[in-house]
Amino acid sequence: MIKASVRDYCFEQLKIDLISRDAYDTRQWEDIRSRGRVISLKRNDFALKAGEEKRKGFFIVSGSLIHLYLKENGEQIVMSFSDDQTFRFICPGSYFTGEEDSWEILAVEESLLISLNQDDMEYLSAKYHSFSIYYRNIISDGLAKFYRFNALRFSRTSEEFLKELVESYPRINRTVPDKYLASFMGISREWFCKIKKKIYN
Repeated sequence: MIKASVRDYCFEQLKIDLISRDAYDTRQWEDIRSRGRVISLKRNDFALKAGEEKRKGFFIVSGSLIHLYLKENGEQIVMSFSDDQTFRFICPGSYFTGEEDSWEILAVEESLLISLNQDDMEYLSAKYHSFSIYYRNIISDGLAKFYRFNALRFSRTSEEFLKELVESYPRINRTVPDKYLASFMGISREWFCKIKKKIYN
């Protein structure tokens, strides 16, 4: 059960984000509050698991999460990262397609999220022009950052990428466990630790 004070805090953070993007409209606010659901996650809790209903997205109020792809053999592959400073909106691919997939979203530290399903997002976008702009911006910003981040991974050596991560994405480097960073980079955890030790020494 989410305390009223926690719920109020979460929606206040969303309100601040809307205002910062010139997308806040008092007429839409109660509509957003009535449709959004606050979720509290502990470390290693799933926001979504493979096979669950996926047509919902999450505004990250606080915390850090990773986007996983579950292979047929059960192996988890890290595809991307999201947190309250860098990538504030996270959703699975099926949010857009409506098709069953094997994506999962895992919290790597205590996190607070506001969940909105796609129908509600589309309704708010159709009814309120300011929310439509906000919705379009957070989706396009997220995709642009995702592509830039992956381009960085593929255009650098493992050592160069980790140095860039330490310098430009300190929150990801600080909160995401080594095994998940190694998975994202496509190297073993042992090799990752050797590179990390070399960088910090």
